[in-house]
Amino acid sequence: MSKNLYYSLLLLLVTFFWGVTFPLIKVSLVYISPLPFLALRFSVSTIIILPFIARNRQLRDRKAMIYGFWAGF
Repeated sequence: MSKNLYYSLLLLLVTFFWGVTFPLIKVSLVYISPLPFLALRFSVSTIIILPFIARNRQLRDRKAMIYGFWAGF
């Protein structure tokens, strides 16, 4: 399989999952209010990304973390 085809298929896969989230979020908001939903969503995202931050020394820099915190806030 060529790299071009491989990356095109990965892009289609990401687009599929991104598109599927819209109806899932709409259904989820029937059962839970937006604030707890967003808190849960970003908490799960944070847990998923923590191992990548732990492996990258540049991201563990205290100054970069402070700037990142304020940018995210």
